[in-house]
Amino acid sequence: MTALSPALIVKLVIGLLITTGGVTLIFKFFNKQKPITKISSNDVSKDIEISIVDTLNTYDGMATQLHLTYVLLGCIAIISSVFVTTFIASDTAKYSSEYLPYVSFASTASLTLITAFNLGAKANNCRAAWRYLDYAFSRYKTKEITIAELLKARFEAETIMGGVDFQYKP
Repeated sequence: MTALSPALIVKLVIGLLITTGGVTLIFKFFNKQKPITKISSNDVSKDIEISIVDTLNTYDGMATQLHLTYVLLGCIAIISSVFVTTFIASDTAKYSSEYLPYVSFASTASLTLITAFNLGAKANNCRAAWRYLDYAFSRYKTKEITIAELLKARFEAETIMGGVDFQYKP
């Protein structure tokens, strides 16, 4: 059995990341919520309905992008950490030493971005806000709630989403 050279492992990691990117694009294409396009109202509330639909589509896109970014950065961090751990103390360290600083940087940068921006929680908040507003919009379409209650739900969904947290602690 032949030993894997550090150059081959770096190429495999890059190939895996490219493949992961391709898989995430395919996942995003097939898992995306269908945008709501049919508006039935013919009165003043039509503009509000269109605004709610746009907001729902925006929330869905944000949640999907944040989850994909979170998973991709997590994969980069794990693969880079395994690479560094494997080759830092091995006999092939002299061959892999040219790659170690870059791979270590990728691992550290990925973990720092995940934790500093709290990406997992932010992605979950976006999805929760989408669910909340989508439920309120469905209730509005079935006339269970009024337009005023729908607008209140949009405000509450914005509160659920929250702001951008930056908590970098060196």
